[in-house]
Amino acid sequence: MIAADPACGMAHLVLGHVLSQAGQSAEAAACLERGISLVPGMIGAWQGFAANTKFTAADQPVIERIRACLERPNLTPAERKALHFALGKALGDIGDHAEAMRHFDAANRFRSADSVLDRASLAR
Repeated sequence: MIAADPACGMAHLVLGHVLSQAGQSAEAAACLERGISLVPGMIGAWQGFAANTKFTAADQPVIERIRACLERPNLTPAERKALHFALGKALGDIGDHAEAMRHFDAANRFRSADSVLDRASLAR
């Protein structure tokens, strides 16, 4: 599909996820970043990108792109969770552990809001 339409962002995102599952992190990250560039509304893809990237100080512009996405006013809780996890990963990689933990804590607050504990089911 990418050969037929190189500007199809969704194809790049899907290929990125497939490559990630296959353990090809560098290739996955490249595809995911290309997909995000082509389809900026695919906010959740940043988490997959971050998981497949070892960030360095040179990646500060990419980190700022993720941070800018988090400033968007109409994000869903799932999108906010994905961005916080992505920023936590990126900031942890570059050694800013305190800020990374703030983002992981924020992401986990969104994650816990998604979960409802079914005590009866758990007791069974």
